[in-house]
Amino acid sequence: MKKSTVLLASLLFAVNMASAAPKKNAAAPVVEADEPADAVPEKLPRGYITSGVLIWSPVSDAAVTLAEAKKTCESSTALGKKWRLPTKDELVEFHVDYRHTLEKLRAEGWTLSEVWSSTPGTTVGIQFVMNLDRGLVTYADETNGLSNVTCVS
Repeated sequence: MKKSTVLLASLLFAVNMASAAPKKNAAAPVVEADEPADAVPEKLPRGYITSGVLIWSPVSDAAVTLAEAKKTCESSTALGKKWRLPTKDELVEFHVDYRHTLEKLRAEGWTLSEVWSSTPGTTVGIQFVMNLDRGLVTYADETNGLSNVTCVS
């Protein structure tokens, strides 16, 4: 029974991954009629990657305060898109998507450090942060804490 369950789960995962695989196209990216105008392009500049429907910006080289992190994302016009800090749940999903390919992230120039989320902690003055290398979600002081930044669009 256990072997059958594992096999079934593996097959469902493979089918899901196959249906989610990006279409290969040698030509410039084309937005199909049923896709939103802000659809993710097939080819992104180095350091920009996708996870789900989100585009992720490269992680900053420097650790900054939460206010600086928010300003960094909100003022960015990279790729002609609007940017924001990811939520804690988006960071967790991102880590699940890339946890087995951390070297790919490093090859894209990513610093796998602690990054800010837009999700407030359970105590006033505390904000969730996530260590991208280990996938650990912890807290940082939202006024004096320092963490790196990645933005999502």
